Amino acid sequence: MTNSEKKKIILMLSGWYFPESVGGTEVYIKNLSKKLNDKNYEVQVAIPSLKKEYYYEDLKVNCYKPNSDNNVAVLRGLSPPDNLISFADLIKRVNPDIVHIHTLGTDSGNFHINIIKELSIPVVLTIHVPGVLCPRGSFLQWGEVPCDRTLEVNKCSECLLNSRGIPKFLSKALVAIQRNESKFLADKPKIGITFNTKKYIEDWFNNMKLSISRVDHVVVVSEWLADTIKDNSIDYKALSISKHGIAKSGDIKRLHKNTDNQKISLSYIGRFDHIKGLHLLIESFRNIRSDMVNLKIYGSARTGDEKKYLENIISKSKNDKRIFFEGEINDQNRDEIMNSIDVLIVPSICYETGPLVVLEAFDYKIPVIGSNLGGISEKIENNKTGLTFETGNVKSLQKNIQKIIDNPDLIARLSSNINYKITTDQVGNQMDELYRKYC
Repeated sequence: MTNSEKKKIILMLSGWYFPESVGGTEVYIKNLSKKLNDKNYEVQVAIPSLKKEYYYEDLKVNCYKPNSDNNVAVLRGLSPPDNLISFADLIKRVNPDIVHIHTLGTDSGNFHINIIKELSIPVVLTIHVPGVLCPRGSFLQWGEVPCDRTLEVNKCSECLLNSRGIPKFLSKALVAIQRNESKFLADKPKIGITFNTKKYIEDWFNNMKLSISRVDHVVVVSEWLADTIKDNSIDYKALSISKHGIAKSGDIKRLHKNTDNQKISLSYIGRFDHIKGLHLLIESFRNIRSDMVNLKIYGSARTGDEKKYLENIISKSKNDKRIFFEGEINDQNRDEIMNSIDVLIVPSICYETGPLVVLEAFDYKIPVIGSNLGGISEKIENNKTGLTFETGNVKSLQKNIQKIIDNPDLIARLSSNINYKITTDQVGNQMDELYRKYC
């Protein structure tokens, strides 16, 4: 192979990856890497991990030392994390033509970008989650209602304090008496942030904005993310929208139920997290008086908070024999399960950048009932490929479920309209075109 034919090396930099972590970002990286490997690229992944390098589905995963310094100055982006030498060694060893960053944080932030740029390697950043722009991580103000996405020190400081267990009224009071330049116990990770929240948020904003301004190209996966960056006057060299693609995995093997004597199968697939809105779905479903419908819930609880949330959901559902908890979907049971679903319900109360489960449903021609917010509303065409309801509104969701029950023929009509045009092949082509600008 001549030098001109040598494959370009793309290093996908993420905070986590399979098999220890399973989520939308990991799926995105895996699917994109497969498409790029079919082109003139060699794709590798890099993550902070104490493991040695390994392979996952033929994709090489390089590991560098995770940051272990949780000093507030490191969290603010003012002081370097303690893994830069390990990170620099990895970058020099792999010698990529482009580093494509998929998460920002203490393990892949400004100091890491500095190392890459000093080696004259182009950097692409894809923003997958609200947490890159929102200190709370969800753009869910007070953990209850969708935020207006305006990044403002006082407002975001109050909300961050509230996320740390401080009541709303006390959060407001603490922020009101703080000075931006305060250094009271500033070096203490927990109490320092509590008493210096405004300064912490100001530094956090500056660090985030600096990261975005320094990379060569910013990619966002939803229109609302692009709007948030622009509306908050965050500087960037170049920005493009590349929405998630549908896999187009195969033929649909089942017929949608459309007769009055067959039960309609509704499903929820996802994490057991308050922001995913499963509690709203349970409440809406329990208010419906019909034996011609069931609700099957798929997912697994990995963290303590998820297990506690799931226990609460099960407790609320225990007297309803129409609700079933079916465990996790995997590659072995995916086709069978997806082909049994009539309608998927995605009741998130936060801004989603995907979610990928909507596209997976569309891949199987399954219509979706979803919140009218963020990436969900960008994907569902109301009354055409699914139904949207007012985010967080139990009665609005209940009304849509009842509409399906009263009009079962609607399922087949919505299904027949599903023709999501963006594919994973197209996403691969978009990234190929983007990379060619820089290497």
